[in-house]
Order: sequence, then structure tokens, then C-alpha cells
Amino acid sequence: MRSRYWISAAALVLTLQACGASSPGASDAPRVAGGGAASAGTMPAGAPAVIDSAATGSVAGSVVGGVVLDDEGGSAGPQLCALFTAAEVGGWLGESIVRTEVAGPLNSACYWHAAGDGQAVMITAALPQFYAEPGDDSTVLTGIADAAYSGPGMLGDKQAAALLLDRFTIVVSVGGVKDAEPRAVTVLRAIVQRIAPGYEPAPAPADPAEIGARLCAVATVSEVAGYLGGPVGAGQVDGASCRWQSADGAAALQVSVGPEGSYQPPEGLTDYRVLGDAGPGIERAYTAPSGLGYWDAVALVPGVGVATVSVRAPADAVGAATRALRKLVPKLSTTG
Repeated sequence: MRSRYWISAAALVLTLQACGASSPGASDAPRVAGGGAASAGTMPAGAPAVIDSAATGSVAGSVVGGVVLDDEGGSAGPQLCALFTAAEVGGWLGESIVRTEVAGPLNSACYWHAAGDGQAVMITAALPQFYAEPGDDSTVLTGIADAAYSGPGMLGDKQAAALLLDRFTIVVSVGGVKDAEPRAVTVLRAIVQRIAPGYEPAPAPADPAEIGARLCAVATVSEVAGYLGGPVGAGQVDGASCRWQSADGAAALQVSVGPEGSYQPPEGLTDYRVLGDAGPGIERAYTAPSGLGYWDAVALVPGVGVATVSVRAPADAVGAATRALRKLVPKLSTTG
């Protein structure tokens, strides 16, 4: 995962204003972050559809549950204002709402004002590139959207941000009241439920050490010793992989699994070979040297990811890696 942080509201405003739009309330715009993507969750049957930009005649626009982003990522403010009544928003804020207005750069937000100084709720919808992972002072939220977190805003307010279906960045800002952060999270949950009822976020990624531990369970010491042609120690977790090796380190076998998109055969590499019949469950596979005396046998396994078996052995490392790949891939679906 990446290490990105909130960017300033001023940067967002300048970026959007460069597209040629006015920005009422721009000084109140939330800090939203740039870059990054998350795995998309699923919409239930009958839920509001996510309409692809091509269907709207838009290059960058998206539609989710009736909330529309135009080509420049703006214009959602009026629809956001229509999502909730003043009474609903006032209930979450704990204060009566006295005024509602479209705000933000490119009319991308809706602002609900209460009577007290700074007492307000603002909801902003932006394109997905304005979302990134949380900073050190933020709290990761689960079970809301494909990625979400809450934390401090720029002007003493509290914010909650979410990426929904890889199409929207939604930011809620709450200020002027006690417990502003949990109130912002409550509003964020309500938005997702309103525009995408029944939406199921993508599962959170597993901890690398947990993945490594599960991979250590796919082969016994005696099995690995058979591949390497000599005794080895117990499997050791190495990040998101598991490694077995001989006492002198001359022979070793490591198993890892990555995302399906990471399958990139090094076709220009000397000694690269395609495995034509790698075994059941394998869509494509190859072998290639990977340096430091290791040979890799790599397979694209639909529903599992990219499985890599790396072997260093006194003799026939490529053969050992290929045999191990064919034997271990059927067990990988049990690793989580």
C-alpha cells in the first residue's frame, strides 16, 4: 500500500478552478487527497447502477445512485443537497439547520449551516484521484466503502472521506460542535447507504504476515526437501511469502502470491520460457531466472492471483521450481 496524505484545500481549489469554473465557498473546501485506487466492492441486484462515463457522453464523469460528476469532476452539489432534509442533517449535527446552499469548487459540495458560529456540515463529491490513504493523524474506517477514514480538517473541523466503487471520493466535514469526528462518520455512512443501498465494500487486504503464515502451510518440510534434493528447515514467514532453506543456505524455496495484475512475463529475458501445460487451475505460466542463483516459476491463477515459486538448488533449479509450482498451486485456494 502507498503512503499518501491529505493535500490542502487550496491545491484542490486551484486545480478545479483551472478548469474554468467559479467556486462559491471555495475557502471552505475540504482537504482531499490525490492519487491512489482501491479494490472495488459490489452492488446488489436492484441497487442504483454505476453508469460508466461512456454511457453519459462524459470523459471523466460518473454517476452513482443519481449523484452526477461532470467531465471536470464537479456539479454534484445540487444532487448532494437533495439527498437529505435539513431535519436529517440537523439530527446528525445536533443543531437546527437554518440554511442550505450549493458550495465548493465547481459546485461540488452542499453546505448545511446551523445558527451557531461554525456549526455546519459540508458534503463534497470529487473524482477518485482526489482520494489517498490516511495520514498518521487519521483513523481508518472499515465496512463503509472500498476505502475510508476520518481525521482532522483544515479549519478545526473534522472530516471523514470515502472512495465508493472507485468512481467517487466523498468527503464529509463537520465543524462547530462536540464529537465532530464521529458525527462526520455517521453522515458518511448515511450517504453511502442513501446512494448505494446494500453496497458491499471490497474485503480489506490481509496482513502480509498472515499471508506468509498461510503459505507456509501449503507444503511440508519433507515435500520441500524432495523438490530441493536435500534436507531443509521449517518454513519461515518472510513478509507475504514463505521460505524454506537448507542449513548452509545453498538450497532454498520461496512461495509468494501477488495480485492478478502483477503477471508480467519478462519476454525479452534470456532463458525465459513459457510453460505450456503448467497444471490444473493455471491460466498461464512461465519460468525465468531471477538473480542470485534463483529460478522462478510463475503462474496466473484466476481467483487466487499470481503464484511465484523461487528456487535455488545445486542442480536443476528450474525443474524444481516447475514441479513445486504444479504441486502447490491447487493448495493455494486454501490459503485465504
